[in-house]
Amino acid sequence: MKTYVFDASALFAFLQNRPGASKVDELLKEARRDRAKVLMSVINYGEVYGLILRECGSNKLLPLYTPCGRYRSSCWTLPRKERSALPR
Repeated sequence: MKTYVFDASALFAFLQNRPGASKVDELLKEARRDRAKVLMSVINYGEVYGLILRECGSNKLLPLYTPCGRYRSSCWTLPRKERSALPR
């Protein structure tokens, strides 16, 4: 099984549908299928979390996050509709 380490820019690309988003999406799908392991440092995760908190507010932040399912690592995604609403 391959292991991938995401930095904040990978998750920003995914959330904001920037170049590279489809690759991140593909790797997250592989992780959901237990075919890959995806890791991210808490520092990078906090950077993404902080941007969403600043731009969307705390009342929107928690409801946007939904568990991706069973992973070999902790992983969360935003629904596609909500991702497209994030500032670019």
